[in-house]
Amino acid sequence: MGKFNYAGALEQFTQFLAAQPDSREVKVNLAIAMLNRQLEGDEAKAEKQLEEVVKQQPDHLRANYCLGLIKLHGSAPTEALAHFRKVADADPADAYAAYYTALCLFDALKFDEALEWYNRATERDPYLRSA
Repeated sequence: MGKFNYAGALEQFTQFLAAQPDSREVKVNLAIAMLNRQLEGDEAKAEKQLEEVVKQQPDHLRANYCLGLIKLHGSAPTEALAHFRKVADADPADAYAAYYTALCLFDALKFDEALEWYNRATERDPYLRSA
């Protein structure tokens, strides 16, 4: 994926998953490759894959973060909030999880709480200009 060849990455992770069908890390990487490839239906397939991982391991941070992005992009910030907050609580250094938590709270009109999370995001990464 680092070469931005998402179709190739998708092919590789599909092969890896065939060899390691229970690997949650491979499932998450496959979902990320799908999201980045951005063909029709990829987002829905990635969401299903990530939901399966989170169902098996509710505290899987990468799966929750990616699922939060999909939910936020799909205009479901309330659903996204639970995923981002889980990541932000588990990884206090993750400025982006804090930022997205704030964004979801702001959308829910919880401005005071959103401001706290925006502040956390900027404390964690002063160069995160969106926060």
